[in-house]
Amino acid sequence: MNKVIDYGFTGSFFTNDVKAVSDIEIGKIHDLHLSDYMDKNKVDVLKDYLKDVPEDELYLITAYISEDEFPEDEYILYGHEYGKKLIPVDEILERENSIMEDAGFVNVNDYVDYEYKTAFIYPNEAGRKVIESMKQHIAKWRRNHKRYYAVNIEWDVSDADMTEEEEAEILSALPKKMRIPDCYVDENGVDSEAVSDWISDEAGYCHAGFEIQEEMHEVCRKQKNCTYKIK
Repeated sequence: MNKVIDYGFTGSFFTNDVKAVSDIEIGKIHDLHLSDYMDKNKVDVLKDYLKDVPEDELYLITAYISEDEFPEDEYILYGHEYGKKLIPVDEILERENSIMEDAGFVNVNDYVDYEYKTAFIYPNEAGRKVIESMKQHIAKWRRNHKRYYAVNIEWDVSDADMTEEEEAEILSALPKKMRIPDCYVDENGVDSEAVSDWISDEAGYCHAGFEIQEEMHEVCRKQKNCTYKIK
């Protein structure tokens, strides 16, 4: 019979991440595991276990790729090894993540950053506090390590009383790239509507669209730029 096993505070990467963003007592952190991870009814098993848990204690669980389903002597996670098949990692994790979400857990892997498994927290009162704290830390990190710019701005300086030469002169003087103030960036990204108004107010001219370019700050070890178009 499948059952939930509570390992408490294990000192794992996940539990230590939780402790780093929370002042919850170690004795109130519960790292949950299933005795039979391949059980098709594990959603019901988890729901039954969680229905009466106290609101001030924290419940963690991890979705992963089971060796029972993919034995090491037959499968590999990545690369190539003669005689072994490649595990469809994304497909399996998507399936396992859905099961944990159906059981009521919230995915916090954006913060924990496991590569071949997914971290989840149960959103009771204690869980919601930790989830929110993780979101705030992610948002702060992004603000500190990323800069956003308005680029490829389609300026509209047309005026019936202005010659083509005058329009061209104004266009040449307008910025090609404008750094977006941090006040227009939150955990959800850039507020493009507010930025659109800010561009016109800042430059004194209207525009017909722009692109947002995301750049990693120079303090970050890995440079990564991304551009997307706003109309």
